[in-house]
Amino acid sequence: MRLFVSCGEISGDKILAGFLDELKKISSDLDLYGVVGPYSKSRGVKEIKIEHFGSFGLPSAKSLINHISLLINIVKELRRNPPDAMVLCDYAEFNYNLVKFAPRVPIYWISPPQIWVWRKYRLKNLKVRLLGGALMLPFEEEIWSDVKKFRFFGNPLAYLAAMQKWNPKDKRIAFFPGSRESEISLLSPVINSLGKKLKSIDPNFELIVAKVLSDEIIKKYLDVSLFEFKTNSYEVLATSQAAVIKSGSSAIEAAVIGVPFVVIYKVPKLTELIARAILHIRDISIPNILIRGSVQELIQDRCNSELLLNSVLNLIRNPDTVVLNKIRSILVPQNCNPFRDIALHFLNLLENPKG
Repeated sequence: MRLFVSCGEISGDKILAGFLDELKKISSDLDLYGVVGPYSKSRGVKEIKIEHFGSFGLPSAKSLINHISLLINIVKELRRNPPDAMVLCDYAEFNYNLVKFAPRVPIYWISPPQIWVWRKYRLKNLKVRLLGGALMLPFEEEIWSDVKKFRFFGNPLAYLAAMQKWNPKDKRIAFFPGSRESEISLLSPVINSLGKKLKSIDPNFELIVAKVLSDEIIKKYLDVSLFEFKTNSYEVLATSQAAVIKSGSSAIEAAVIGVPFVVIYKVPKLTELIARAILHIRDISIPNILIRGSVQELIQDRCNSELLLNSVLNLIRNPDTVVLNKIRSILVPQNCNPFRDIALHFLNLLENPKG
């Protein structure tokens, strides 16, 4: 089977790689190619080069034209030499446009757009066009209202994180400032200020940043005299007393591992005004969407080093993991293996498209 795959951020790349591992156990005759990152590439996917991206992930505004150019070129290639099927993973904006213009081949989407957040009109279009999909949150089954084709098998990132045991080291604090330069540029002043405050309280605080971006970007924004940098995000979370996390997939991983954490988030003022007008949610982190009030969120003006310092010190003094265990049980149902179940679901739908 000739299979085109597409993801665009590290979290989606991890999910896609796990899916491909299980797919290969079931179907050995696979020819894989697409837009992927290092995890999927290591599984034998022939990568369509994306050098014009600022980094693996969503492009900056400056590279938007190149981003559109990539989409056009991929669509041309798909139409010229159609695959037997396509599997998309996350990366909502790029992949949604890919669905609209791709040839009429079966398309399966792992982690489709969160239409319950905004742009609900996409649901109707996607249900018509997609073969099926794997949902990331249990309540999404009711929204998609076709459990044979669109199902929750457990959250893949939560499943991976659940293999870790929380074993914190004294005075170690984890920082997850985001996977895009635009995010870290807004959050770095707050993080640097917090780092100085923590070190002034106790020089023995060990401040670990989960490294996703390049050394050049890290050194541009973060004070390297304050922080250490590690690439294994699971190890960073599992060995920290508390964590400071930019809203996103890392919040899921932290909740499942059980490390107490606070969510931070900043966007430009204009973006904030637009978001408040069009978004249909009050909380921004998945743990709070599942169980309201489960973690503290410091957003926009409240995302400052003074409030953050108080929050981090409180997490160290009074760790409460009971609610985090509840979130873990929601995202990782007992005896689930989402990668295996998603691969089986995809193949079953290929054989029986009506579900």
